[in-house]
Amino acid sequence: MGVFLSHFVYVGLAVVLLGGGVGLPIPEDITLLTFGYLSAQGLADMRIGIVVALLSVMLADSALFLTGRRHGRRALHSHRMSRFITPARIRRAEVAFDRHGGKVLFAARFLPVVRAVFFFSAGACAVPFWRLLAFDGSAALIHVPAIILLGWCFSGHIDAVRHWERSVQLLLIAGAVLCVIVVVLVRRRKGQRDNPSAPS
Repeated sequence: MGVFLSHFVYVGLAVVLLGGGVGLPIPEDITLLTFGYLSAQGLADMRIGIVVALLSVMLADSALFLTGRRHGRRALHSHRMSRFITPARIRRAEVAFDRHGGKVLFAARFLPVVRAVFFFSAGACAVPFWRLLAFDGSAALIHVPAIILLGWCFSGHIDAVRHWERSVQLLLIAGAVLCVIVVVLVRRRKGQRDNPSAPS
């Protein structure tokens, strides 16, 4: 019975993450926290869950990317897509890609509300698929295990889990933004050294 239940937990984890990643109103981080809690109760193996979760979020992100690549702005006429991917958000994502490239995909993984917009827009803007795998995949390797471990560590204190989940999420967002700022400043300084006549 325990083995059957653990298999059910893994399947449920994958289904919920895939559904939430492509538009269903299911918060990804709450799902990961919940799995961490269940693994702490002995209902699943956390190591297997991390692998399942990583594969699931990457499949969901890739599905959004490929939808954007294949259908582009035509997909915005879909009622389901237009609820969270609006033309204004697409324009903002395009500006971000122009300025910062693939680093936006890394930062987007830590932004629950708008990550779907950036992954869809990356496909629509013809960003190479390998960049999604490289940048989003690198971020997922940090984000997914961190949230699951958070649920596992604080499984006896649900209120504390909710508090620390937000704190860790904010910390991860701040770290991602800081990385982008540092890269931009370094590139700008390098450009000024290469072209001293350019205005500062």
